[in-house]
Parts: sequence; structure tokens; C-alpha cells
Amino acid sequence: MPSSASIPRAELSASRVSSASSLPPPSRGSALGALRSLTDESSDLGQPTLDTADLDALMDRARDLLERGVVVLSELQRQDTRDDDLDIETVDDLFSDNEPARSSRPRVSDLCFAGLMEIKGSLRELGDAREHDTRHAAIESAGRKLRRALRAVLSIAAEGTSIPPLPAATNEEVESALAVRRIYATFRRGLRRADGNTPESVLRAVQYAAGAIAALVGSPEYASLRASDRAMLRGLRDRAFAWARGSRGVAEGLSVLEDIHTSANLLRGINQRQELRVHDWDALARLPSAPTNEKLILLMRLEGLDDGLDQLIERMRTGENVDELWRLVARRIGDLR
Repeated sequence: MPSSASIPRAELSASRVSSASSLPPPSRGSALGALRSLTDESSDLGQPTLDTADLDALMDRARDLLERGVVVLSELQRQDTRDDDLDIETVDDLFSDNEPARSSRPRVSDLCFAGLMEIKGSLRELGDAREHDTRHAAIESAGRKLRRALRAVLSIAAEGTSIPPLPAATNEEVESALAVRRIYATFRRGLRRADGNTPESVLRAVQYAAGAIAALVGSPEYASLRASDRAMLRGLRDRAFAWARGSRGVAEGLSVLEDIHTSANLLRGINQRQELRVHDWDALARLPSAPTNEKLILLMRLEGLDDGLDQLIERMRTGENVDELWRLVARRIGDLR
């Protein structure tokens, strides 16, 4: 009989799922307990080490946790499925949390269905990842999506049971995301467009961009960035340095600049993170009626959410007419809400 080392990884994965699927179906209570345990176990996938050997082990661990999640979610979905089975349109946005509170309560089977889609997508990403950075990002993404799916299912399915609840996000997670959003906003403000098509003007703009990236990479918050964002920024930095040390062709330099500006705008996607949506919704709701000393604190915590709001925050720092600025802030908040 061949050893596990000689069996292709895809066959091992299929074997694990098949073996788990052949066990007697778990009770609802044990299935929920398994989901709660999986959530805790997946916490070490958040910041995988850059050591290649450890990365290999974490790839296998991530794959194992995802496959176990598939088995348990599939069973919970089967237990909850009724004759009026789901309309696929109802699961399109179950994990986006556009608002902290939903207008309708999703069914457990709907959440399981959406969770299975997310987890199976992560399994495909792990299988397709070949380069060091893409493997690193795939592991981190797998842990994040697994926890998000399991948290959503447990928030509904575990009500009235002895399964302990999962917090939507810890204060540490929220503060970390706010810090990252602020340095992304600072990064965007540090960029310049070339003021002409001469080698000198393009060089100046690339130097500004390289300096903005270097400041971001050297910041204490850099370690909290998602692996995919860190890889993207390192790649942009290396391209900027390579161009500056090379031929400094205008067309190529403008292409590098355009990619840097595009990437800076893509980093605005941090505003879609679940923990920031909840935070921002609460802050925007509280700001209009907050005491004066609390208003500025709440406003500063929204830095990076919106360029117009950021401009007003910067004007407040320079000591402009505060009363007039607060009227503009109130108008901008009304637009955002």
C-alpha cells in the first residue's frame, strides 16, 4: 500500500473529504460545536510566516480546515433544507454586511450555501497558488473567508444552544483596520502625477511614489496589511526602483505611475471590510448629535473613508473657521449616510 507521501495531494484531499463524508451524520449540536472549534483552529492562518517550510505546512493545514468546513456546512445545510428551498439571489450578499443590521433574517441553509461557495473558492485558490506570495495570500484569505462563513452560520444556528457566541470583531481588529486605512490614505496623498511628458517630470513623480511606498512599507502598521496588499506594494516599489535605475523611458515610467495610482485606489477596498462597515455606520450615526469634544474624535476615526471628508479633516488641523467646517462636515456626512 503506498505511503501518503507518494499519493498526489489532490487524491489525498479527495480521500480526506470522502472519509469524513462516510462517517455517520453528526447531530446538529455536534456539528455546531465542530464549526466553533474550526473557527478557533483557523486563527493561526491570519499571519503565516514567510519561511517556506512553514508555508508548506500551513498550506496543508488550511486545506484540511477548509475541507472539514465543507463537510460540516454540507450536513447543516442538509438538516435545514426544506421544500421551499433557497432562491440563489438571496445568498448573493449574505456576507457583505452593507449595514450592521439586516432587514430580513437569513436561513441557516442559505448561509451554509453561501459559506460553501466561499470555502470551495478558497480551496481552488489554494490549489492554483504556485508562487510564494500567492500561496501566502491564499492561506491568509482562506482563514479569513472560513471564519467569516462560520461566524455567519453560527450567529443564527447557535441561538438557544450552549455553543458560545463569536464576536463580530474584536476591538483590536477594528483599531488595526483603522490604522491601516489611515496609512493607505496617507499613501494616496503622497502620490503625484507627472506635470509633463519629459524624463525629468516623470522621474520626480516616480520618486514621490517610491517615497510614499517606502514610508508605508516602513510603517509599524505594515505588518497588519493583508498579504496580497503587501505583495502588491513590494512589486510596485521594485518596479519604480528598477525604472529609476534603468533607461528611464517616459512611456514606461508613465505606465509604472499609472499602475501605482490605480493600486492606491484599489486599496480603498479596505472600507468594505465587515469590521469597518460596522464601525463607520455607528460613527456616522453618532456624529451629528455627539458632544463637541467627542465630535472631533469620531471624525478623526473616519479618516480614509472619503476624500471629501479627509479634506475637511485636514482643513480643521490647519485652524480654519471651525463652525463653517462643521457645517460642511454635516453636509458631507449626510451624503455618506
